[in-house]
Amino acid sequence: MNFTKGIVLLLAVACIAMFAAGCTSSKTTTTPSSTPAPAEPAAASGAAASAPVAATTTKSCVDASGKGVWTASWDTYYGDRCQDNRHHFFPATQDNPNPWTNTVATEWNLQGTMTQNNCDVTGSMKVVGNIVNENCPVTLTGTVDGTSVKGTWKAFCDLTTSTMTDTKDDSGTFTIYMNPENNGFIGVFQGNSKDVADRAAECPNQNGNWAGKKV
Repeated sequence: MNFTKGIVLLLAVACIAMFAAGCTSSKTTTTPSSTPAPAEPAAASGAAASAPVAATTTKSCVDASGKGVWTASWDTYYGDRCQDNRHHFFPATQDNPNPWTNTVATEWNLQGTMTQNNCDVTGSMKVVGNIVNENCPVTLTGTVDGTSVKGTWKAFCDLTTSTMTDTKDDSGTFTIYMNPENNGFIGVFQGNSKDVADRAAECPNQNGNWAGKKV
């Protein structure tokens, strides 16, 4: 009986030894040499493959035929900031026979051209009929905004745009509006000096000291 128990005990020890040997021989230990790179996300397909691109539009200031209505030769008159020079080109009507106010003799004739390139307008004019400033060059640079052009002017002489103190400027600003027929304009031509601004405050509703007509 003791002999049998001994055999069973030896067999049990042998089995345990074989089991332990099998476990250690099948187990392997690896030392990572580097951290694996993360997997790249799968590429999107179809409409989601790229972000939508916003549509871009270019503002156009020309008419339906592709022309710039400000491109023309012009005959114009400007005067004192509170003067109305519409009477040169736009006659009074029967319904409104005498709309012109502050029409005085102090006025200057500018003749020349304007050229419109999309929304940009440039002009080249000269003073005529004025002994002091005869043939004085005046340049214009402006931007179309609907039916108007707003910009600056530069003269190569001193021009009077306020007779209140006989102020003279060689530069200033202008805002002009095209009429519905696209052949004439009315607006403001003024210098940069403070006297001009003071003069304009005396006639806040007067915006017609510069008038022009295509020739």
